[in-house]
Amino acid sequence: MKGMNQQQCLDFVKKDITVIRDEAIGVIIISPDNKSFELVENENPRLGVLAIIGPAQGFGKEFDKALLAEIGIGSSRPYHKARGINRQINESDLPQRRKWFNLSEEQYNLIAPFVFNFILEKFRQRVDGWKLGPYFDIPTPVNIWWRAQKRLKSFTRWKAMPVGTAFSISKKDKLLLRDIYWAELNLNERLSYALGGLARFINLMLSRLKNVRFKGGKPFEKLGIAHDIEDNIYKIPQPYLREEVLKHLPGHKDNYFFSELQKLFGLSGEESEEQYLAKEAENLPSPEKRLGKIQLRVTTGLDGICQKKKSKRDRDHIVFEVFPPIESEATEESIEDFSQEDKDNLEEYLKNLPEESLDDIPF
Repeated sequence: MKGMNQQQCLDFVKKDITVIRDEAIGVIIISPDNKSFELVENENPRLGVLAIIGPAQGFGKEFDKALLAEIGIGSSRPYHKARGINRQINESDLPQRRKWFNLSEEQYNLIAPFVFNFILEKFRQRVDGWKLGPYFDIPTPVNIWWRAQKRLKSFTRWKAMPVGTAFSISKKDKLLLRDIYWAELNLNERLSYALGGLARFINLMLSRLKNVRFKGGKPFEKLGIAHDIEDNIYKIPQPYLREEVLKHLPGHKDNYFFSELQKLFGLSGEESEEQYLAKEAENLPSPEKRLGKIQLRVTTGLDGICQKKKSKRDRDHIVFEVFPPIESEATEESIEDFSQEDKDNLEEYLKNLPEESLDDIPF
């Protein structure tokens, strides 16, 4: 490393291992032959991470033990200097660790199922400790067409939404990063329902325009209905999830409005980095076996945007939240942005809408 001689680098490798072994919540230790591993848990941890150590090569030397990866638990961040959890008076901060080594594919295949089971177990432990939750009723605005009075009615519907537990990984831990995005795009049932419902709702809103192309020759993006769609779609700030909405659009690329919506969503048509990473996860066998049925959502992504605070800054990690699975008694109304009743009401509204007001749909 720049500014360090080889002996200093070797000393730092050993120092990082010592800090991890003494302070981390959990440490996965891979055997020298990469055939087995053990978990060591500290009774009074100060560092809120799950760390993975094992054989590695670097600096012209082979190591039986080197720090290969860290996963932050809760507010803790991988490799960062930390004040420490369970901090006592006069205790000093914990030093940052160095990201000098990576898991091999062989090592990752060995430990990945256990890693995600560990994450789920930590999620369950936290949820069990909550006096309320993990579901909370959230007020959600709804617009429907009131048939009796032939007008649009707005009201608030309370929906049961889950609260998640945060974890984080370094952007340099590519194998973990791939599986996180694969899980979000392929396993998150709630997200899939929401994106699919939004796509069908948009398609329904546009259905009356199919034979107009477009009223008075007005460009699509100038139509009032396009403005309303744009307002809704930009509530999803991540372009890769807007791309997923298009994937759920009936007919996908053959949909009558595909190209117009693609432009409206601010998409170039090229595969996003997040989608590429998710696809790369399939280069290793059976991602569904590694991940199980974990429900997670990336909340601070590759672009540095934190979805909760709507803020952006440079980060060397992503944050994701693990949620409880959809309960069997949950109805479609509680897990999908638009219920069948809403769709039927909108369809009735569109059916009776005068053609000259197509660009003024109040959604």
